Amino acid sequence: MERIMRHNISFRTKYLELVIGLILLMTSTGYGADAERNYRVYGGLGSCNMYLNALSGKTAMNADKQYYIKWIEGYLTAINLKTSDTYDILGKADIDGALAWLRNYCNDNPRRSLSYAIDALIDEFYTKRITKEPADAMKR
Repeated sequence: MERIMRHNISFRTKYLELVIGLILLMTSTGYGADAERNYRVYGGLGSCNMYLNALSGKTAMNADKQYYIKWIEGYLTAINLKTSDTYDILGKADIDGALAWLRNYCNDNPRRSLSYAIDALIDEFYTKRITKEPADAMKR
């Protein structure tokens, strides 16, 4: 059983790395979409309802909640990297604030896709984003 669980988590980690890599490759400076802001989503993780079920522990795998959170963190990191004049899309909010915003959005829109919800989050936070690295930021 432990071997199967390790294999499953390893597969999910590799899948997450692939999704983040694809996002980084797909995006360019600014929004990378067609004229109507449509874009292809790889690994969009399903609906808001599925995300809410993972948060509440109503799924078969305990790792689902962390899987969603890591996917969201990777997506937001790619936005920070590829959106011009953006150091932090969340502005003064932190990841917990973004996850709370997503939870509220998904509660109101359970049939929307999670990728659509994240796009709505980015639209909401865009004008509040931090455009330059703060002087006291930790260097990588």
